[in-house]
Amino acid sequence: MDSFVHSPPEILLRLQVLLGLKKYKEELVNLQVGESNEIKLSPDDGYRLLEADVLVIEISSLKSVFAHEHPLQLNEVNRHMCTPYGSFGKILMANINHAINKRQPEVRLPEEQPPADYPPNYLQLIKHLHAKVLTHEEIVNDLHALVSAVDLPVLFVNHINIEGKNGRLITSRDRLCNIVKAFCDEFETPLFEPAMMFEDMDRTKLLMDDGQDVNHYAKAELLNVGLRQLQAMRNTIQRGQA
Repeated sequence: MDSFVHSPPEILLRLQVLLGLKKYKEELVNLQVGESNEIKLSPDDGYRLLEADVLVIEISSLKSVFAHEHPLQLNEVNRHMCTPYGSFGKILMANINHAINKRQPEVRLPEEQPPADYPPNYLQLIKHLHAKVLTHEEIVNDLHALVSAVDLPVLFVNHINIEGKNGRLITSRDRLCNIVKAFCDEFETPLFEPAMMFEDMDRTKLLMDDGQDVNHYAKAELLNVGLRQLQAMRNTIQRGQA
């Protein structure tokens, strides 16, 4: 239950599972959560999310993939359905990306024959995959649903929205961050904006690859990033108590 979630539909499902409102489906769970020692469809007995002081939600992608109406984790789809299966898997991942980039609702089945060891249930699942870029309205609706789901102070966290090696922002990330920021401004919801850290922290030290990797913080700086987020959490709690 502690693996990463990226897109609003994944996050909303995870929150509903942690609240005991839904369970992961056994036939899909490995495509929705990261690998762990045991498969869990629901939290441990006695888990009480609502006893927390604050709920921190990082939103890092507006790209989503679904099986029927169930949100999947794109990284796990790649890990389980694509990477182990040679050219068939590469074509499938390319087809998923094509569906996302070209705004096509369905994912095409690769034209070549699947390898003999390709799981039959995955082959059937491909027929029900659809991938999409979430619209502004869909993202805002999910943000409302996340805030409304809990009687807790909520702190949203944006992705690292700074220029990459080419000197430009990542277009889809910038769009998502702006949507989240506008939502937080309008509805007075606290937001931790990682880009603000670069005003007084050295980019070459803060990010991996000497400041070039805009997806990951340098391991040596995780404590400093955590302390910044901790202060934002404290401010959120105090705001909720006011």
